Amino acid sequence: MSEGVKNRRWGGRVVSGVAGVGAIATIVLACAFGEQFLTSYYLYRLRRGSDDVVAIIKGPRGSAQKSALLAFAKTAKGRRALLSVAIAECERLLLDRTTSRNRSIVDVKKALVGLNSLEPRGVFDRYWLTLIFEQGDRVSASNFLFQYPGIGECLEELSNTSTKFSNFPDFCVRIVPLVEAVRDYNESPPENSHEYAWSIERCTGS
Repeated sequence: MSEGVKNRRWGGRVVSGVAGVGAIATIVLACAFGEQFLTSYYLYRLRRGSDDVVAIIKGPRGSAQKSALLAFAKTAKGRRALLSVAIAECERLLLDRTTSRNRSIVDVKKALVGLNSLEPRGVFDRYWLTLIFEQGDRVSASNFLFQYPGIGECLEELSNTSTKFSNFPDFCVRIVPLVEAVRDYNESPPENSHEYAWSIERCTGS
C-alpha cells in the first residue's frame, strides 16, 4: 500500500474520530447541564447556518431546538430567516386559494391570513383567510391545514415587519396584531385564532 493511501486512510480515521468525540461530548454536556445547554447548542448551530430552520419549525413544541429557534428569532439574522419562511408560505396560501376559485392573484386588492387551532391553547395548525378582489367581491375560507404550524410560535417576534412577496413584488405583507387586522378588514376570525396575522395589500405606488 502506498504512503499516500495510508495517509488518506489515517486522515479519514482522525476526522471520524473527532466527529465521534464531538458527538459524545455533546451528549455528556447535555446530561450534565440539561435543556439549557441543548438550547444554547442549537442556537449556536442556527447562527452558523448549520441547521435547517424549516425542519425545526416542523419539529415538536417544547423541544430544545424550538426554544433555540425562538431565541434565534430575536436576532436580526433569525428574523430574516423566519420571515422568509413565513412570507413564502403566505404567498403559497394566497396563490392556492385564488387559483382554486379560478381567479388570479393579480386580481386581489388585499387579503388577511390568520392561524387558528381546533382547541384552546392547541397547536396553530389551521389557517383562515379573507380575500378582497379589485372588483369589490370578498371570499372567506377557513379550516385548511397549515404547512408550518410551528411558525405560529414565532409570529410575535416577527410582528410589525413588512416585506414583499418574492414572486409578486407588487404585494407587501405585514405581520400585525389580529385585533388591528380584523378592524381594518371588518372580519370576525374563527375561534382560537392566533393573536397575529398576515395583512397583505398592494405596496404603495403599485
